[in-house]
Amino acid sequence: MFDRQSSEHRHGFDRQPRRRRERGAPEAGMVSLSLSKGKVHGVRPADVVSTIAYHAGIPGGEIGRIHIEEQHTLVDVPERFVAQVLARAANFRIHRQALDVALAS
Repeated sequence: MFDRQSSEHRHGFDRQPRRRRERGAPEAGMVSLSLSKGKVHGVRPADVVSTIAYHAGIPGGEIGRIHIEEQHTLVDVPERFVAQVLARAANFRIHRQALDVALAS
């Protein structure tokens, strides 16, 4: 019989629940941006990363914390890329919907 626990242990899997990231101030060196689409628009973290990385031409791995709320999304990007992201934001689309991008207040 297959023993799931020993298999997980044997393969190095730790079955610990993910901690939800709390909304708050961005990490050092990061700036929070607000996107005008959220959960009700079907936004997922992968959508945010791929849209910003593709259209702004920055590495997806550089994008920080993403907090998707009902009507909008907050995303942290490195300070050095903020101007680049904002300059190309007119091209951003998620699920064929245009979105506005601004500095989060």
